[in-house]
Parts: sequence; C-alpha cells; structure tokens
Amino acid sequence: MKKIFLLSAFMFSCISYAQEVLSTYTMSYFPGEKYEIQADNPTEKKARVYFGTSPKDNIVKKIDILIPISDLDKFKSDLTKCKEVYSNWKKTAIENKVTDLDKDIDVKFSRYDIAFLYGSKWNFDFSKTIIPRFKIINGKYLFILSNEYELTSSSNKFMTTKGFYLVFNDEQEFDQVINNLDVNKIDDLFKSKKKTDELFK
Repeated sequence: MKKIFLLSAFMFSCISYAQEVLSTYTMSYFPGEKYEIQADNPTEKKARVYFGTSPKDNIVKKIDILIPISDLDKFKSDLTKCKEVYSNWKKTAIENKVTDLDKDIDVKFSRYDIAFLYGSKWNFDFSKTIIPRFKIINGKYLFILSNEYELTSSSNKFMTTKGFYLVFNDEQEFDQVINNLDVNKIDDLFKSKKKTDELFK
C-alpha cells in the first residue's frame, strides 16, 4: 500500500507540473466543453500523453487517460480502426434505416492508467480496460469509448467514479484528435519550448 501511495504522489506531481498542452479538442455531444491533450517531454523516462476526456460523474472535475508515449502509435491506430468501422456502420445504418443500435466495436485497445481529479486531489486507477462502441441515439450516430468497470482510487478504496466518456459525433471529430496524437508534434513542442527557455537564461 505504501508503494502505491508513493507512486500516486509521484504521478500527481507529474500530472500537475511536468507536462505541456499539445492541443485541445471539443465533442459536440458535450456542448461548451473543451478538453486538453497534454504530454511529457518524450526524453523523460516513462513519458506519457494525458488525454483529457469527459467525466461520467459531475463531482469529478477532470479525467485523463494516461497513454505511454511508447504506446501512442497503437492508440492512434486503434482510434483510426474505430473511425473506419464507425464510417462503415453509419453508412449501413442510414442505407437500411436502422434507428436503434448499441454494439461493441471489435478493436482491442491496450489497458491504460486513468487519472481523475476528485475535489482538489488527483487519484489514479491502474491498467483499466477501455471499450469502443457504436450507438444510435435519437438519430445521431455515435462512437463511444469508455472504461469497462468503475474506477477506484489506488490511495482510497472509498473514492470511486463511474469513469469517462469519449464521444464522437462524426468523422471530423475523430480527425481532430487523431491528427494531434503524433510523436513528432510532441517532439516539436518541447524543442520549441527549449529554444524559448534558452533565450532567457
């Protein structure tokens, strides 16, 4: 338990201070909200991308999927596969006038750590399964990515959350995320920051 607590404290310091904002994106399913994609310096050991999503619970202020930079290409590839399935199923649904459907997409994402901001404290649940789905609701064709099971804080078993939703309403919403999940863009971000810092030594 002590090791888990220390790991959580270390990750909290990282998620609060070390990363830079890579990009932001919106989801039309959650109007007025904006979500950040942040990243560690890729030269750091165990560097991660902090992929902000929408909390299922109002009490949770923020919730991030923590993607190791070493796994970023796979996550991006998995999202791209989901986009292809989404486009095909959407076309099929329109052509066949299907108005009610909720079906898992057969794309196997890696298991990821999840960070959630509960009050003023970041909490973590480790190695969680995430599931992609295609759903038709009120004439809208949705891609939904969410955790399979409830999340529990590693430092407090009584602190739980239902988890997160990533919801795309069309192919363009896929693209705004996929296009920014790029290791080269992360490298360029930190190279630019380093050049700026060197100007003010």
